[in-house]
Amino acid sequence: MSQVARRRSQVLAIVCVCLATAYCVIVTTVHVDRAPRVTSYLGTSPAVALVALTTAYALVGAGAYVLWRSRSGWLGTACLVLACTWLGPVLVGWDGGPSLARALAAMIPALAVPVLAHLALTAVYGTTPWVVAGAAVGYVLVGLLSAAAGLVRHPLLDAACWSDCSDYVMVTSNPGLSADLTQLLRGLTVVVAAVVLVLVVVQMTRAHAWPALAVAAALTLLAEAANALRLQRAPLERFDTTAGLSVFLLQAAGLLGVAGGAAWLTHSRRQALRRATRLMSELAERRQGGSLQQSLRAAVGDPTLTLRYWRRDTGQWVDADGRIRPEGPGAPTVARVVRGREPVALIEYDGHRLGRRVLEQELGAVARLAIDTERLRAESLGHLAELTLSRERIVAEADSHRRRVERDLHDGAQQRLLAVTYELRLARAEADDDVTEPLDEAIACARTCLDELREFAHGVFPAVLDHAGLEEALWSLAERSDPPMVLHSALASGPRFPAAERTAYFVARSVVQDARGTVTIDVRRRGADLVLVAAGVGTLDEVHLRDRVGAVGGELRHDGDRLEAVIPCG
Repeated sequence: MSQVARRRSQVLAIVCVCLATAYCVIVTTVHVDRAPRVTSYLGTSPAVALVALTTAYALVGAGAYVLWRSRSGWLGTACLVLACTWLGPVLVGWDGGPSLARALAAMIPALAVPVLAHLALTAVYGTTPWVVAGAAVGYVLVGLLSAAAGLVRHPLLDAACWSDCSDYVMVTSNPGLSADLTQLLRGLTVVVAAVVLVLVVVQMTRAHAWPALAVAAALTLLAEAANALRLQRAPLERFDTTAGLSVFLLQAAGLLGVAGGAAWLTHSRRQALRRATRLMSELAERRQGGSLQQSLRAAVGDPTLTLRYWRRDTGQWVDADGRIRPEGPGAPTVARVVRGREPVALIEYDGHRLGRRVLEQELGAVARLAIDTERLRAESLGHLAELTLSRERIVAEADSHRRRVERDLHDGAQQRLLAVTYELRLARAEADDDVTEPLDEAIACARTCLDELREFAHGVFPAVLDHAGLEEALWSLAERSDPPMVLHSALASGPRFPAAERTAYFVARSVVQDARGTVTIDVRRRGADLVLVAAGVGTLDEVHLRDRVGAVGGELRHDGDRLEAVIPCG
């Protein structure tokens, strides 16, 4: 949020608080200057008046605190509206006051029901689309019904009038329609309270969390429903009875809980945000990578918080290790960190703890720097992962090519040489003595070519490696090696890992080819790695070996005449 927008929101918050405060002061003045007869619950007793006014001013104070300390104005506005609806009946009972003001005040109390329902559902479900849509429908429906009832109401002809029995009609007099609309509003209050109470209890039970704001709003809705049922049975409102006083006190307690819950929620969000910003600042100073998500989870108190970073080159979201992590479709709240118009990071978290868009609006410059630094690290790790995959593909393609060459030699040239040798032997058997010697030389030459071709094909790619595994391939290498090769194998039977086995064989063959004396090779599994240790190693093309081992994520250590290759099997 820009500085201009913040300043405007602060000015608007001040205006709203001033208007609500002025309204409460006017209502208080009306109560002090009231006529001798009781025209509202404030006139029942000084104790009841104190409870009612304390509740109203607590809501105004909570609304002012929320609007000032939070950039999300809806919660503070809801508290101010509840304060106005709570004192609405007092303004209706303003004996001798302006008739229009009293008629308008009679329409206000009904708005408490959709406001409380909206508060309760938002506290446990967040600002999900269905909650917002349901609240909008509730506001419109209750507002229209209340306005319609007020426009056709004639207080003097209302049999249940007690606080306002003036002879004033806003539009037209229709007592029957006004009574029907009033009963419809009371029935709607009971239905909304029941539905919201069930939804809130079910969600809080599933989440094993009982937010104070949700509990208070649900209890107040329950009190509103009880009051609606009471008035449905006895339309003449009285506060000197046990039932009337109990409902009044339950409403007041619930609204005080709403005020306290809203203030506490705002305070806890501010504290969580400060912890998150401070931790990110410390991470930026220490330049520690990969721990920002865990730190944010600890600071916010949300173990489900997920932090993703934007890769500009691929246009994808990745995690701190550079792995592709697409945006979750069902995330409760999403905060987008941007630089200019370019996305930097995506924070998915539980909006009940910090509120919608709070992180996005409140992250400071240092915190954004920490996120941007982490994003660059994730981008680098992504490039590294892609490079590793590219090397693995190159090695796999090279091995596949060698395998095809070995197969072509075996099925083509070797078979033709065998056929030539066979034909020469047949010719030798039927030839005269004077040509046997040249034929013997030709047969010997063909056999030598065949042996060399087999050796060459085996060196290109040993077929036994694919067919029988690494251990058999190494024994075959030991039988043909010169200088001698001593093999110690501790490979247990189990799943095979072709890429790791081909790399280990490549290392062993390179060591044997470049050795000047006896070579001892020990191969075994160690955890998730395949470990090959060679002793008696001579001069090696170490760069080539490191490239081959590194291509599969392995590590090569060369110390004197000892070489160790650690190759991951995953």
